[in-house]
Amino acid sequence: LGSDVRVVHDGLAALTELESTRFDGFISDLDLPALDGFALAGIVAARYPGLFRIAVTARADPEAEIRARESGFQAFLRKPVTREQWLQVRKVVSES
Repeated sequence: LGSDVRVVHDGLAALTELESTRFDGFISDLDLPALDGFALAGIVAARYPGLFRIAVTARADPEAEIRARESGFQAFLRKPVTREQWLQVRKVVSES
């Protein structure tokens, strides 16, 4: 979809990557080792307020979206994510 991405395997590694590289957006699962996506989103929102934050999860519970948004995520997607959903989120990000 025309994006340059970096993959890390836990929340602490994500923070390290964010400190060393400039990004336009941030996509994270909610269930990460070391530092979960909820805590990570709060830190990212505080440190990088202009960075658009997207949660992606396999969680089915309705509370996951509420908690994700309260934690600092601006968009929320449930797995499996379709191409159309990604394109819709990218449009929202580009307009913000």
